[in-house]
Amino acid sequence: PTYPSPELKATISKYNRSHFLLGSVFNSNTLQKAKIKDAKACIILANRHCSDPVTEDSTSMFYLVSIKNTCSSMPVIIQVLSTGSKDYIGSIQGWNPEKDVVLCLNELRLGILALSASCPGASTLISNLFYACGDLKTTSGGWQSLYLEGAGNEIYEVPFSHSFEGLTFMEAVTMCYDELNMMLIGIKGNDCHLNPSATDIRIQNGTLGYFIGKNFESVQIVSRHCFKCHRMAGNHRHVCRCKIDTVIVNSNVPLQYIDTNTSKPAQEERLEQFHTSQPQHLAHCVLSDQQVLHDHIVLCVFALDYSAKLGLDSFVAPLRSKSIPALQLKPIVIVSCASFIEKEWYNLSCFPMVYVVIGSPLNWNCLSKASVQNCSSCFLLTALTNHPTLDNALHDKEAILCCLSLQKKLKSSSVFVITDLVHDNNVQFLDFSDEDTEGELYLAEPYACGNAFAASVFNSVTTTAYHRPGTIKLIANLISPEQGNQLTPLPIRQGYSNHYKFSELYSHLLEQKLICIALYRQYPLNPTKRYVITNPAKDLVLDPTDTAIVITPSVQIS
Repeated sequence: PTYPSPELKATISKYNRSHFLLGSVFNSNTLQKAKIKDAKACIILANRHCSDPVTEDSTSMFYLVSIKNTCSSMPVIIQVLSTGSKDYIGSIQGWNPEKDVVLCLNELRLGILALSASCPGASTLISNLFYACGDLKTTSGGWQSLYLEGAGNEIYEVPFSHSFEGLTFMEAVTMCYDELNMMLIGIKGNDCHLNPSATDIRIQNGTLGYFIGKNFESVQIVSRHCFKCHRMAGNHRHVCRCKIDTVIVNSNVPLQYIDTNTSKPAQEERLEQFHTSQPQHLAHCVLSDQQVLHDHIVLCVFALDYSAKLGLDSFVAPLRSKSIPALQLKPIVIVSCASFIEKEWYNLSCFPMVYVVIGSPLNWNCLSKASVQNCSSCFLLTALTNHPTLDNALHDKEAILCCLSLQKKLKSSSVFVITDLVHDNNVQFLDFSDEDTEGELYLAEPYACGNAFAASVFNSVTTTAYHRPGTIKLIANLISPEQGNQLTPLPIRQGYSNHYKFSELYSHLLEQKLICIALYRQYPLNPTKRYVITNPAKDLVLDPTDTAIVITPSVQIS
């Protein structure tokens, strides 16, 4: 055990009721000082910057063993880095999938990035729904004010009042939006359902609703709203005379087992959810100079010979879901060093149209061989290696240099480039024209436009797993192909001009059982860029070049 760093000291002093206890998890006296038996939950964080994810996960799991031996009934939220580590956690004595939570960071990270391949801006949209930004305002006006107003939204779970009992999901969505100015995206009865509009599920007593809102106070109105007594959203101070509402919001709801592969069958059965082929030998999937691809996806991974696996199958699998017609599958090209690709290839060999280019993504010849100039999207990832003495900015140097090179060479192209950062402060180096990147990540232009992503957002995800466990399940539904939901971009150019408002578009899409949760609007200073507006205001005037980001109905309800 070591004393806290200056950064940790500053964080502890910033928040009330935060304390640091020096000691070991394996020491019973330390756990007693921490009053572990009186705690509501325990969170085990993983070191995302470690050089050996397997060893890091083993250490975290041994922490779990020690804690469960001391207090087996206490809920535990544990972060792991490798997908395979989840298989061992279930066998630990005291583990209860009904209240304990395991979050695989690399699985979530790569799943969200894969979602951005089919829906640009999705990484920013999902991250902001987790990140507790509060009420954000800016004096700049323009696009910044629209973006920040949306960035202040989060996902909340609230029980419905008696007035909603018997309504279908779509009827409740319409009522909430038209009468309460609230955006309902899913419900929870025995299980969490995201946009179950294609089913006959009806709201019952005790059903929870999942809403996008700025704060809990603004959405909890739904738990006491009566369509007869409360004609408008502003008069909820009056007591409903129809029925005494006994719905109570319980902040101590038992935690659920949250997993990006929730309720997975065996590996062989799980592969039935994807387009697969006979396992291909790596040498047969190396792109030649004569092969030229178009409208494909390029994944650049900056790795060394000793870099650990990332689990790239978590990126490829959602893009090979059977919910995507076979003719619409896009080829995927991975550019990285030979030793790293060899480590990953065993789990990638059964997916069709996956190709590799051996070499460094910093070598333009390698990117040209991958036909990067013709691709639809390009992702820049760094395989983490631990350099304790290295400046934080240098951990992302390869990805940043490659991004700047692509910005110059593909300036007139429509290629969507997204950079996954090890340290979120490095977003300031991605765009020299941005004056706001020295602050928080969510304030930076590359992040607002969906061109930058940082795994640090998963610290917020972990706390969300404690306060609102069901919201994590909803996001898992989006990146887990077997659930059937998709986050889909819909251009609205045709049929809409500047006098249409967002509320009209929202109602029109609801008729098609689509829930529009955001707009992806053209950046005013650069037509090739766009920024995310989450949960737009009803009176927001549409731009003919806007793209609506919608949640499609779930096609498979367990």
